[in-house]
Amino acid sequence: MSQTNLFELAQQGDVTAISRLMNRSLKPQGVVAKVTLKNGCLYVLVESEAIPNQSTLTEWIHDGIKNLGLSSIEKLKIYGRQTGYTSNAWVQEFSIIVASDPVISNAVAPQNHPYSSDAGKIEQPNSLPTSVYQKSPVPLNTVSVKTTKPEPMSVPVGKLLLLYLLGIGGIIFAISNLSLLDDPTIIWFIVIFIVACLIFISTPQGQEFIVKNSQKTLEQQAEDQASRLAASQRQVQFDKLQKKGLIEQNEKLVFSQIATYKGGVKGYPQASSTTGWAFIAENHFIFLDNSLSFNLPYNRVIEAKLDYFELGGVRGMLALGEVGRQLQQTKNILEITYLDNENVERNSRFQIHGALTIPGEAQKAMEFINYLLEYKHKFYQKTQSQTSEPMVKLEKLKELRNRGLITEDEFNHKRNQILEQL
Repeated sequence: MSQTNLFELAQQGDVTAISRLMNRSLKPQGVVAKVTLKNGCLYVLVESEAIPNQSTLTEWIHDGIKNLGLSSIEKLKIYGRQTGYTSNAWVQEFSIIVASDPVISNAVAPQNHPYSSDAGKIEQPNSLPTSVYQKSPVPLNTVSVKTTKPEPMSVPVGKLLLLYLLGIGGIIFAISNLSLLDDPTIIWFIVIFIVACLIFISTPQGQEFIVKNSQKTLEQQAEDQASRLAASQRQVQFDKLQKKGLIEQNEKLVFSQIATYKGGVKGYPQASSTTGWAFIAENHFIFLDNSLSFNLPYNRVIEAKLDYFELGGVRGMLALGEVGRQLQQTKNILEITYLDNENVERNSRFQIHGALTIPGEAQKAMEFINYLLEYKHKFYQKTQSQTSEPMVKLEKLKELRNRGLITEDEFNHKRNQILEQL
């Protein structure tokens, strides 16, 4: 997906697009952002191996959201967390004020936005600084002019009061039944246990325990929303494929990925610049874009393989600009060898997309081919006689040439036809 299209979706309030814009700049620096929207408040969780730098990230994220010009977002709450920990190192909240007059809207052009790849370079004034970590939980250079104070983790008063009332009620009930037992020891054990629990929930550690076990974490909320969006998108895709007659009524749509046609389908050009979708269903491989509708049953697929390369480490992160654009044209090509309706063997090619970095797209392509190969048991299997038949034809053709019954040109022409079937 192009940067312009991604910005258009983000400016419409698409949470997935906003998350991808952030992570395009953050992931190369070892920081991951997870975004969810609820009741007009945008929640952003940033995680990294070290504690994320509060002042650096909050200002950068706030400026980016404000410049999208979203009227649907009234508040922005940012959480910083170290990878592997369940509690947040810091929390910061902003109020988002968007101009009501479209003439003076906060929205900016994609190339000037803080999240854009051009504005995100180190030398730009609105860029994300190199240091996005802090060595201690307390920011070394806290900025308080534009922000509110960090919000501490707290237990809801109603829930805490209910726990106290239940504990006191349990103590009163236990003591009132002391006379019913010959040995009141067990009652006193119950009373002591309840008192210990009440003391524990009065401590900061106890209150943190209650928060962790009574509320969904922000990460879980983001994952739930992503799952719902994925299921909704999958249903829309299924309905579209069914209308075009590309998928059966009871067939399950297993996986889908953005892709571009690179040639090999009879009757269509060698390649297309239009981005489409590649689908893996239970019984078919499907590709759909504005000009091509391709439905291939697995029992006609001979082989599926991925022609890709992987750039590791720093090289993979720095393959941007002109180098990156050139690499985009050659990497992650899905090659499917199949038999067409005339039983002619063909080789179709599709370039798999779906990520903002080269390593990310390599991972998406590997994920796609792995899903596809789960149906390898349904692929077309050549029998021994079918494999040896072209070789027999070549021997007979050679014999005819040696006996002078066909010319050299006729021999070469027929030989090429047979070789195409191998």
